[in-house]
Amino acid sequence: MIRILYVEDDTTLCQLFEVVMAPRGYAVDVATTGAEGLSKHKSNPYDIVALDYQLPDVTGLDIAKEILETDPNLPVLMITGRGNEGIAAEALRLGVSNYIVKDSQESYVDLLPSVILHLERRLEIESIMRKSAEALKESQEQSKQQFLTQLDTAERYEHQARELASLAEELTVANERLTAFANHDELTGLPNSRLCKDRLKVAIATARRSDAEVAFIHVDFDNFKTINTKVGRPGGDAILREIASRLQKCVRDMDTASRLRSDRFGLVVAGIDDRDTVVTVAKRLQASLAAPYEFDGETVPVGTQIGMAIYPEHGSTAEELLSHAELSVHNAEIYGSDADGADAA
Repeated sequence: MIRILYVEDDTTLCQLFEVVMAPRGYAVDVATTGAEGLSKHKSNPYDIVALDYQLPDVTGLDIAKEILETDPNLPVLMITGRGNEGIAAEALRLGVSNYIVKDSQESYVDLLPSVILHLERRLEIESIMRKSAEALKESQEQSKQQFLTQLDTAERYEHQARELASLAEELTVANERLTAFANHDELTGLPNSRLCKDRLKVAIATARRSDAEVAFIHVDFDNFKTINTKVGRPGGDAILREIASRLQKCVRDMDTASRLRSDRFGLVVAGIDDRDTVVTVAKRLQASLAAPYEFDGETVPVGTQIGMAIYPEHGSTAEELLSHAELSVHNAEIYGSDADGADAA
């Protein structure tokens, strides 16, 4: 129900206002002074306020000004006497919604229902507009929050993607290191026995298709424990690294030098078309390994024994070649530590 406050010092007109408006479903309250009207409105604000201009304590303009300063959207109706059009204009300037001019026959009362209805419709429209504005603002805020949430989510996803990419890169590097660690000797950096065996298998498979040969050379160093005792573990490690360096310089790009275990090394010589190739590699290897070794200004003698196995003459598998080459070292079938040349097994 729409609540109306009518501020009028004439009690007869107040009663007339109630008689006209109450049957139309309005709740009417009256005040006979400006102070009373302001007090009632402040304690329990009304939906519509109707003001007589001439009041005992203040003017209707004074009340309108004070009310509209705190609630500029409140529908306010100013009721003036004839000849007070200037007052009506001032009221409209202050924000009063409408005005009615009194007449001596009080016929203006008949206009009140339509004017109040107009104010009520305005009140409804303003309420709808206010709710629409609030809904729009809420929707915009929700859209903004949703956008910020999506943006935040996108940023989090992007951050997570960067972290995952970084983690994937770290895992790739770690896997490469693990693979290298699993397939290479930590001290010398050479392929270990497992990788050597794999490459020997590949070389045999390739040779089988091209009707070529593959040689595996086994290198054993005499009394390496004695060397460790003489120059210490750091000296022994330095000599092993020097041996690895010399081995790598003796082989071709297609060959593989490896550390099998402790003081034993191996070479896979692939794609042999004639025996002269492997003999050349073996002689170069023996000459390189026979050169003096030095550590901390001291010459360290290192004895070398070399054995060899050739595919397919000494075996058709990697295991057979590895075994034959190692046995040939101990049987002195190929080279001894004092040999100067190469002899076929």
